[in-house]
Amino acid sequence: MPETSSSTSEASYRMIGLVLCLRAARSVLGWSQTQLATKAGVSKPALNRLERFESEPRLDTVIRIQEALAEAGVRIEQREDGEFGIAINQGVVKDMAERIDAGESVTSRGKVGRVKKEKTTFLTREQMDQLTKKR
Repeated sequence: MPETSSSTSEASYRMIGLVLCLRAARSVLGWSQTQLATKAGVSKPALNRLERFESEPRLDTVIRIQEALAEAGVRIEQREDGEFGIAINQGVVKDMAERIDAGESVTSRGKVGRVKKEKTTFLTREQMDQLTKKR
C-alpha cells in the first residue's frame, strides 16, 4: 500500500478494504444487494452507493451489515498486519458442499444453477493443503 500523508487517506484505505470484503462476503452467501439490505435493515440504495464507493457509510450502517453477514456465517476481519479478509464458518462451507454434491454450480456472484456432475472437478485434500501453505 502506498504511503499516505493523512489519517483521512488511511481511513479511506480501511473503508475500501472493508467494502471489498463486504462484496466478497455477499457473493459467498449468494445474496443480492436487496437480500443483504433487508437482512441488515439498511436501504438498498445506501448499500449500492457503498459498494460502488460513492459514499462513506455511517458507522451504524457498517455495523448492521457486518452483523447480518456474521449471523449468516461470514465475518469480515481486519488483521493486526492491516490486511482484510473474510472468515467463513463451517456451516456455510457445508451448505456449499451440499449444493455442489447435488450437481449445482455456483457462479462468482453466488448464483446457483444445475450442472452435469461429470463436468465438476474437485480438489483433493492434499491439493487444498498445498494451496493454503503457499500463503
